Amino acid sequence: MAFCSRAKSMDGLPCSAVRRTTAIRPLARFIILKVLICVFGASNRWVMAPVGNSWNYTKVGGGPVPIETSEGWLMIYHGVLTSCNGYVYSAGVALLDLDKPWKVIARSRHYILSPQTLYECVGDVPNVVFPCALLCDAATKRLAIYYGAADTATALAFAYVDELVAFAKKDSLV
Repeated sequence: MAFCSRAKSMDGLPCSAVRRTTAIRPLARFIILKVLICVFGASNRWVMAPVGNSWNYTKVGGGPVPIETSEGWLMIYHGVLTSCNGYVYSAGVALLDLDKPWKVIARSRHYILSPQTLYECVGDVPNVVFPCALLCDAATKRLAIYYGAADTATALAFAYVDELVAFAKKDSLV
């Protein structure tokens, strides 16, 4: 996970490398890697686990680099459901504490994006939307969310920061 606006390396200089979370498949949980030691002086910490009987029942994993908001780090992540037709990858949103990013403030109960269109449902790996990149227009707070579709195409969705923060907080799992 990258927290570059606040990130400092061990010697106090700004971090330039992108830091990402990784999913530990056997445990199917988020873990912040040791690379965050350079950011917050923290060791490995669990962040989120799958939620039973939901769209992210099977596993959860990383997505684009989180962005800093006044309410916390806005993180878009992927979740997986095992259905009778195989895996279904969808995207959700969570809000992490600014100073303790391993602490989840809010987590959406429902997905923000799921496979619906032909290019998301049919391809090398069917039924996949996998968030990959996030760009924010600072003036309008409009987000461009780039995502993989069925492991065959790259697609683009739009949202606003305030909408996603509100969505994460409304009916939050936390």
